[in-house]
Amino acid sequence: MIQTAATAVFAVIQFVNQLRGCLIAASNLCGGLPWQSVHDGSKLAHDPLRLSVCVEAPSEAVSDVLVRHPDVRALFGNCWLHLFLLDGKGHMTQRYVGNLEWQALDVDTDLTHGVAAA
Repeated sequence: MIQTAATAVFAVIQFVNQLRGCLIAASNLCGGLPWQSVHDGSKLAHDPLRLSVCVEAPSEAVSDVLVRHPDVRALFGNCWLHLFLLDGKGHMTQRYVGNLEWQALDVDTDLTHGVAAA
């Protein structure tokens, strides 16, 4: 199970490094490009969403990986990405809230009342 958590978080690290490389290489990107992709100047084109990462692993194992990779931890802690833990049945059970802390989720109520979208 710990190996699974490490593998999943490592995949996120690779994705972030590739994204960072693309942004550095593409110097013609405008600073407001992300906002322009969701707003036409007068109204939102669609609701902006953050990438959600779901990992089936114990919170301790994922926290251990986050401790070893502070740049990735900052992406989740600063809400650039959302991190959720899954139980063995694939249900979201916890949400990372920053500072290596986790919030228990009641999927039937929390996800339909905006907790996961916070």
